[in-house]
Amino acid sequence: MRLLNIGLPRLGPDNLPKALKKAGLRCANWYAADLKLHVGQAMYHDYLLRKDPLAAFGAYDALTQVDLVNDQGSFWPQMDLSLLRMVREYHPDCAFVLFRRRADDVLEDIDRHSDFRERLTRWGAPGLPAGSAKFDQMVLAWIENHYDAMHVAFGADRRFAVLDSDHPRTRARLARLLDIDLPWWGDETAGARAVA
Repeated sequence: MRLLNIGLPRLGPDNLPKALKKAGLRCANWYAADLKLHVGQAMYHDYLLRKDPLAAFGAYDALTQVDLVNDQGSFWPQMDLSLLRMVREYHPDCAFVLFRRRADDVLEDIDRHSDFRERLTRWGAPGLPAGSAKFDQMVLAWIENHYDAMHVAFGADRRFAVLDSDHPRTRARLARLLDIDLPWWGDETAGARAVA
């Protein structure tokens, strides 16, 4: 595995999977259709069997969204430090990428994205108990708390990168991190910004 997105949904560039695919990488974005597997659900299955949480995705290069929140449950492997530490043990060279945006912008995106806010309110997530997502201030705190937790856990990790989705250097930083050329980035993220 070359890249694991450990950010929250609605943080990264919407066209990240397409950009990586155009660079020749095989990606799963919350669901691996050929395996008929939800990424987060499969990661927890193997993690709880004390196996490599990415075992089901050996043919993949990148997991660009790993969470799932629907009537099957609420799965958030990117927020589970124990699971992420196990991923790191099995995949020491995998880039852990945290896309970052202003929390207010993320909240606006959450509200615009289908019924995501409703599902998040109903099922909750780590650090955001069921019912809490109906309050803007709690969602904003949840987003900022995730940023902080990832910095504390992985700030010294040589394969951890924080990328601001709106900075023009994000494309170049991501390409350098993965040691690939990104021939396409798309109009939506052509201005994506990197945080040092």
